[in-house]
Amino acid sequence: MKGKNLLFGLCLCLWTSLGWGQKVINVPWYEATNTYMFDIVKMELTNEATIITGQVNYFPNEWFRVVGRTVLRGESGKEYKLLKAEGITLNEQIFLPESGRMTFQLYFEPVDAGEKKVDYVEGNHETDWRIRGIILDEKPQRLEQESDCLIRGKVQGHLASSRLVLMGYKDDDRIQEPYAIIPIRNGEFEYVCKLGECKMYWLVFTDELARAAFRPVSFFVEPGVINISILSENSYVDAEIHGGK
Repeated sequence: MKGKNLLFGLCLCLWTSLGWGQKVINVPWYEATNTYMFDIVKMELTNEATIITGQVNYFPNEWFRVVGRTVLRGESGKEYKLLKAEGITLNEQIFLPESGRMTFQLYFEPVDAGEKKVDYVEGNHETDWRIRGIILDEKPQRLEQESDCLIRGKVQGHLASSRLVLMGYKDDDRIQEPYAIIPIRNGEFEYVCKLGECKMYWLVFTDELARAAFRPVSFFVEPGVINISILSENSYVDAEIHGGK
């Protein structure tokens, strides 16, 4: 038995030291952000590098900058340095095209396989971009209690949008953190609410929040499944909602 435990421990250490192999996470879950103009739309975890596909959505001809001091900070406290960028030049002003959208790749040192979450950290200044709690795995969505609410939905026509923010009805996002930031993958999304109170909430696209011009989808969180179809921006109504009382 002791020999088997030793062998298992050696295999576990070997797996940790070898890294991820190659893993791709499209629109990873994360817990909080101080900017809605910048998003991570893909992460690739390899033994050679951690590659982030970043996307900026904002007003045309506005500028942004990605600084070379940016790191990924693991739950372990270890920091993984930014090595290079493709599609932009680090530390320089980048002006957005007429579409208001730009996509680029950032290459960081490979993240250890033992890390469960990382933070994206530009620096300590209040204007530096910070994304907290990027989950390096899939986040399972399932009802565990009768009081839970599963929000399940589809998005039509919002091709530039990769996330929704779940916030309280008429909450001010400038002073209140949202309840969740929900990825949109292949035009679909889902999230289990454990908010414990039946009241009205909003779903808002992050890129619309960045421009402070949004049309929220209002709905009630209730036990069970709520199906939401968010319609095209040109539609007369914002969404079709089914489920609950």
